[in-house]
Amino acid sequence: MRSTPEDASHAREIEFKLLLEGAAALEAVAATAERRGARRAGPVAQENHFFDTPSAALRGKGLVVRLRHEEGRHVLAVKGARLEGSDVRVHVRSEHEAELDDSLAREILARGRLALALVEARLGEGGTEIAARLRAVAETDELVHVGSFRNHRLRVGPLRVAGSPPLTLELDRTELPGGRVDYELELEVEEHARPETERLLAKLLAEAAVVGRSATAKARRFFEALERDDGSRGSGTASPG
Repeated sequence: MRSTPEDASHAREIEFKLLLEGAAALEAVAATAERRGARRAGPVAQENHFFDTPSAALRGKGLVVRLRHEEGRHVLAVKGARLEGSDVRVHVRSEHEAELDDSLAREILARGRLALALVEARLGEGGTEIAARLRAVAETDELVHVGSFRNHRLRVGPLRVAGSPPLTLELDRTELPGGRVDYELELEVEEHARPETERLLAKLLAEAAVVGRSATAKARRFFEALERDDGSRGSGTASPG
C-alpha cells in the first residue's frame, strides 16, 4: 500500500519496558499469559534501520528516525525524546508512523539516504511539529543510514484490564551490534489504565517467577552498542560476535 499523509499516525506512546533474564524468562511469561486465556502470534522477524545526520545530531537531541521491515511491510517511524520525569519503568514519548511502499523503502535502503522532505511529506499534518524539530536539528537535507539490528517479536494477547482495550504483550529477542542479545518485555498502555496495567504486569511476572529490570529504549541501547562496537574495531580489538 502506498502511504499518503492521511495514512500517517500520530500518538503519544506510553509503554512499559522491562529487560528479562534470557529466553527461558520470555517463555515463562508467555506461558503464564496463556494460562490467563491469551494466545501467541509469531515470532516474527523485524529489521530495524536507523537514520541520522553524519554528526549524530538527532540522537544527541533524543530524536529517532527508524525504518522497520516486518512481514513485507515497511513502516517509517519518528520518535521524540522521552518525556522528563516519566517513571523509569514507563517510556512516554511522541511517536509518528507512516507506511512506505516496498519499492520506495528498498530504494532508500539501497542508497543509504533518507530525504527530510520525504519524511515531512509522509508524516503529513499530524507530524508537522516533530518534522519541524527534525529540520531544526539536522544540518543537512538528507539523513544517512547509520546501522540496523534484528528483532524477533512474539506477541501474546489479549490481556484484559478494566477500562482499557485488550492489551498485547510483546516479547522480544533483540540482536544488537557487538554480539549483544537482549530479552525484553514491552507492553503499550493508555494513560488512564496505567495503574491497573501495572498491577496486572506485576501479577504476571510473579506467577511466572520472573524478574524484570527497567530498560532504556531499544534505539538508545542500539546506538550505545554501535559506538562500543565501532570503538572496538577502531582500536584493533576484535569485536565479539
